[in-house]
Amino acid sequence: QLITLEDAMNSKELLVSDDLDWDSNPPVIPDADGNYPVPVPGVTPLV
Repeated sequence: QLITLEDAMNSKELLVSDDLDWDSNPPVIPDADGNYPVPVPGVTPLV
């Protein structure tokens, strides 16, 4: 899906939490095998 700059700038998607600090837990953690989830183009919604 093609996303324009205007769509990206007007998106309500939060990429970083407002209350992030050095003691915060990461938003994404690895599974039992040490793998991280990967966004899939065309499947993972963003806008």
